Amino acid sequence: MHYIINNHDNPDKAALRMEVREAHIAYLKSDHPGAKLVMAGPLLDGHGEMIGSHLVVAADDIAAVEQFQQDDPMAQSGLFLSSRIDPWKWVIGNPDAPAHQPS
Repeated sequence: MHYIINNHDNPDKAALRMEVREAHIAYLKSDHPGAKLVMAGPLLDGHGEMIGSHLVVAADDIAAVEQFQQDDPMAQSGLFLSSRIDPWKWVIGNPDAPAHQPS
């Protein structure tokens, strides 16, 4: 199953994002028990400034995704004002899904 993680930064901690960014990226590129990162990138405001993170994670259960999120250096640093994990059904563009056949 896939899960989406949406993190919104605390606006008072913009400098902290850059301080932990390198460790965050290294963490995302590493192996994680029970969870595999599918895609990730920053959320942007209307001016192109980073204001959060959006990640898609494949995992057998939400507990593995919660652990993945808790171990992220950005989460551990206290950067995020809010975080949300939701199950997600990847329909369009999923290379593992059967091709959509019009009826």
